Amino acid sequence: MRTRAVLAAWSAVGLLLAGCAQVVPGQPRPAAAGPSSFARVDTAQTAVAALQTFWRTQFPAAFGHPWRDIAQFVPVHARDPDA
Repeated sequence: MRTRAVLAAWSAVGLLLAGCAQVVPGQPRPAAAGPSSFARVDTAQTAVAALQTFWRTQFPAAFGHPWRDIAQFVPVHARDPDA
C-alpha cells in the first residue's frame, strides 16, 4: 500500500512539472551586442563598492578582525586565453 502511495505522489509531481514545460518556437541565435566594456567595468566597480560596504560592517562580527578593502580590481575576460 505504501508503494502505491509513493508512486501516486511521484506521478503527481511529474504531471505538475510537465505542466510547467513550454515549447518556444524559433531558432536559437546570439543576443544583440551588450553594453560597452566601459559600462561593464562601471557595473563591476559598483558591485565591488557595494560588497566592500557590506563586509566592512559584517566581517568583524563574523570573523573577529576588520575587513581589508580590495586593493586592486582587475577584470578578467573568460574568452581571453592570456587571462
